[in-house]
Amino acid sequence: MTITGANFQTASGVAFNGTLATTFTVVSTTSITATVPAGATSGPISVISPFGTGTSAASFTVIQLNNCSVTVNVPALLSGQTYWVTFTSHSVGTLTAGWIISPAQSVELDMYGGNPFAGLADPINKGPQGGIIASQKSSTLTNLNINAGSRAAGSYTVGFFNGSNSMLKTSGTISYVNTSAFPCPATPSSLNTWP
Repeated sequence: MTITGANFQTASGVAFNGTLATTFTVVSTTSITATVPAGATSGPISVISPFGTGTSAASFTVIQLNNCSVTVNVPALLSGQTYWVTFTSHSVGTLTAGWIISPAQSVELDMYGGNPFAGLADPINKGPQGGIIASQKSSTLTNLNINAGSRAAGSYTVGFFNGSNSMLKTSGTISYVNTSAFPCPATPSSLNTWP
C-alpha cells in the first residue's frame, strides 16, 4: 500500500496498529510503499524515524479475505455440449478450476474473463466473445485442472466442454478469493448449458 505524508526521507520503519511492516520503501519525501504484515489489525499507521514517530489521524482498515472453493455439479452432457458457470471474485487473487470425469474422453476445461457467452443464440458454434485466460484439453486425463493466476476482482466464466461420447453427471470445482463482505457462495451465481 502507499502511504502519503511529509518528511519521510529518514523513515526507518512503518507499523500498522503497532505491527511492524517487514518490507517498506521510501519512494520520496512524501510517499512510502509498505506491505501490510500478517497479523496486522485495523488502526492507525505509524511512520518511525530517528526524529520521532508520526501517526495517522485516520485508521487503516484490514480487510479479511476468504479463499472460496465452490463445487460445481456438471449435468450429464451429450457429445458437443458445454456447461458453463459464471462467478464473481470480490478480491484480487488466484483463480483455479478443476473437473473430474470418468472414463477419460475428449474434453476441454476453459476459463474466460467476464461472460463471453452472454446473449449468443448459439454460443458454441459462434465461439465465445473474448479470449481464454486458462485452458486444458485432454482425451486421456480424468482429472483436469487450470490456473488463471492472480486476477483482478470481477466476473469470470468456466466452461466444461464435452467433445466426445455422452457422459453422466460429473463434478467440478472453482476456487477464487472474496473479501469478508462477500461470503463464499454455496453454488456459483449463474449456470448454463448449450445446446
